[in-house]
Amino acid sequence: MLVILTALHCEAKPLIAHFKLKVGSFKSPFPIYHNDKVYLGVSGIGKVNAAFAVSYLGKILEKYIICWLNVGIAGHRRVAINALFVADKVIDGGTLKTYYPTHIDPLDMTTSTLCTVDKPETIFPDEYLYDMEASGFMQAALKFSTSELTHCVKIVSDNLFEKTPLDGKIIERLIGNHLTEIQSFGLRLLKLAEEVKTAQVEDFLPQCHFTVTEKWQLHRLLVRYRTLNGTLSLEEFKGYVRAKDLLEAIENKINSQSLHF
Repeated sequence: MLVILTALHCEAKPLIAHFKLKVGSFKSPFPIYHNDKVYLGVSGIGKVNAAFAVSYLGKILEKYIICWLNVGIAGHRRVAINALFVADKVIDGGTLKTYYPTHIDPLDMTTSTLCTVDKPETIFPDEYLYDMEASGFMQAALKFSTSELTHCVKIVSDNLFEKTPLDGKIIERLIGNHLTEIQSFGLRLLKLAEEVKTAQVEDFLPQCHFTVTEKWQLHRLLVRYRTLNGTLSLEEFKGYVRAKDLLEAIENKINSQSLHF
């Protein structure tokens, strides 16, 4: 399942039309649109709203492997308006906590560091993109999926020399200019999710007693390992009888073999 999160309805509008999404038939605390493969939530501005929306969507879609995509506008010191970027690093400007979306294959899209701030940025002190949602989005989404399936796509709307008015029609056009790239990136994530959905969880369950939380941790680790390295060998881990020890061993193996963590 591809789940797209925007802060504003004007950011969502061209995506709703492009993916032919319909209003959800269930009550929700914020607007949700969907079809059988794509959900889109309009969270409202700010990282707290983004984190809440992700948590809500993650819970109602918990039976799926979710690909998360935060789409919206952002500012940059010098990059021209309408440029599209995929974040390769997300920094919370308040806490300085950092998140690293993981790109498995080479991208044909430009990447940049993305800094989330609590108020609209006008000075742009660093050569970063600036938004108000991404760190909250990342923090919450990584509780439901992995960094390989959790990404932010931003279109530049402001720089030191030009500022896009907060006009819904103009913002719609900025997002609409990049629907092909956004769809292509989303399909890429869905393909990756399809490849990793059989993540061997059931194979490991007879070996140890797992709590519900530990089962979810096992699932995330196996999805990550399969994404990066293929199928994990059961034989290598047959000596573990405590779930905690098994999870630690799998995580250590991932960390030792991956260039990204």
